[in-house]
Amino acid sequence: MILFITLPQAFAGVFEISASANYRRSQFDEENYQESQSLTGSISYYFMQMSAIELSYTSGTSTLRATSIDNTWLEYITEFSMYGVDLVLTLAQKDSFFQPFVKIGGAHIRKDLIVKSETGAHKRSDTEPETVPSAGLGLKLMITKTFSIKLGMDAWQTKQGESSKLDYAGRAGIAWLF
Repeated sequence: MILFITLPQAFAGVFEISASANYRRSQFDEENYQESQSLTGSISYYFMQMSAIELSYTSGTSTLRATSIDNTWLEYITEFSMYGVDLVLTLAQKDSFFQPFVKIGGAHIRKDLIVKSETGAHKRSDTEPETVPSAGLGLKLMITKTFSIKLGMDAWQTKQGESSKLDYAGRAGIAWLF
């Protein structure tokens, strides 16, 4: 019991809850566009000053609509969800305004592709969920001692047939320490 009382506060443990959103729409004209959105939530447990274990969940969709020369359209919709576990290392002191961080871990990903046509026909291609390596980097801006703005980039490697592809996402969000 005395050991826990005499340990520095840095070892006491701090939790962080964060949320981020991503939205993008790009269009050539009304009939040809691409749109994506995702939401991410995470909870982190900080230990030993500025190291943390982070659990996260991301869900989102991406839609690509293309109209051919004969004015028929196809819509490609990708639905995805991802559960992640990462070790986060902050490269600054906890009282710094700028707190750059790196993280490494793994993610469990599910992606489904739905193809719709103007005729009403559609095809769904469900992929097998997979567990993959992931990594990221970012910057946390401490607005107060407990509230921050987080900016980051995450990447993960997925299999597509016989080859591997690198997927990545940029994020902006808020975080609260307690």
